[in-house]
Amino acid sequence: MRIPNLPLPSRARGAGTRKGKTLFLVLASLALSVVMIIYGDVQDLTTLTASKKSSISMLSQRSLCSIRQSQDNTNTGTANGRGHADEDRVGGVLVEKVPLVYNYECPDLNNIDRFLHKGIDPDGANMLSYLSGALTTVTETLAGLRDKKIVIIGDSVMHQIYSSLSCLSHRAGAWESNTSFVGDRRAWLKNGSEIMYCPWGGNLLQFDWKQRTHDQPSSDDPFYDNTDWIEACGKREPFHLVAYNKIANSMLKPEDVSARMRRLSNDPMDHSFQEKIVLTRDDNVFISGTLHNHGVHRIGNMQKLHSLFQCMEEAKSANEDPGWPTITYIATPPQHFPGHADGRWAGGPIDLSLTCRHTVNLSHNQFYNEDNQLEGKVPMIGREIGASNMGQYHMGLRRVSNRQMTVDCTHWSMPGVTDIYAKVIMKSIGQVSHIGPL
Repeated sequence: MRIPNLPLPSRARGAGTRKGKTLFLVLASLALSVVMIIYGDVQDLTTLTASKKSSISMLSQRSLCSIRQSQDNTNTGTANGRGHADEDRVGGVLVEKVPLVYNYECPDLNNIDRFLHKGIDPDGANMLSYLSGALTTVTETLAGLRDKKIVIIGDSVMHQIYSSLSCLSHRAGAWESNTSFVGDRRAWLKNGSEIMYCPWGGNLLQFDWKQRTHDQPSSDDPFYDNTDWIEACGKREPFHLVAYNKIANSMLKPEDVSARMRRLSNDPMDHSFQEKIVLTRDDNVFISGTLHNHGVHRIGNMQKLHSLFQCMEEAKSANEDPGWPTITYIATPPQHFPGHADGRWAGGPIDLSLTCRHTVNLSHNQFYNEDNQLEGKVPMIGREIGASNMGQYHMGLRRVSNRQMTVDCTHWSMPGVTDIYAKVIMKSIGQVSHIGPL
């Protein structure tokens, strides 16, 4: 099931075409209203039937609300201080575009600043988030939660999904305060709940990141006992998680947070800015096997996940579960690189004149087929989004250093696709149950 693509129409150019464009936009707006009346709640796009999605897809491409910026504004990838994309004149009428779902008012910008309203089609990505109703779902779900920890484990794309949850929850007014967070790692909410990003949580994943961060478990430090969840499962003991505490917020300098790979202290045994948390059955963990595939990282990660899920199933069957959290697997988000039909990155430099594929075929994709081995055996979400058809909402051509450009078909423009993942995560909380034995 896919969410409709929402490419935005070009800005009206030339006085001779203004009347036609105005009439066209008014008719399209009226038609879209009719479809919304007939088909009901357009915001819950993940539940639409194919015929409904087709109708909305055709009309959304012509929506009055989605006038594209002029070329010079599009290239800047910025928004004005009010959180709106720039205004436009169509047929002599001043039209204000759909507001950014979240903007620079979100305090937890350390990870998303390089993605915020940037990319191939940032306006289209924002429209996608807006129409999906992600903000509404996050707001309504958080209002009903109490004392729940929502933990995101994974690579930089999972980090983006955490950032979506963080900024959407802030926009929903769910944070304790504007300072109740630790840069791109943890946010405290009013209802006693928390949202956390822990890349190495459970000691389950490895990535291509060359440097260690302080929340990566250390085998020779007793502070990290029971933070290896496979070992803890074998001993039928609770899962522990190490996360930054509120003290870390005052210790972190902006440049350190942005780098994300620097230690807070030169002493590896200094844990004054960390907290060891016991996860319970009231908590939810979301994990993905990673898009990093150099060496044996992806293979090793999947093997560890299979081992953990097998151990947990055996313990539950023997009534030996000490109260572990619900662990849900997020299907590997697709890439859209131009070199292969399945969108995978094959390594090496990319022709900078190319851009990301809009659609990819995942039937022969390694990650997709590896994920298939978990489907129906453990809770899995993400495939219902249809992100394989959303390649135009990646970052595309972007600068990674003063002298280097790249084509990024892995990371997403924000607001955008990662907000849909955040929506699916929130909808799954309290609804996912274990399906069957491995």
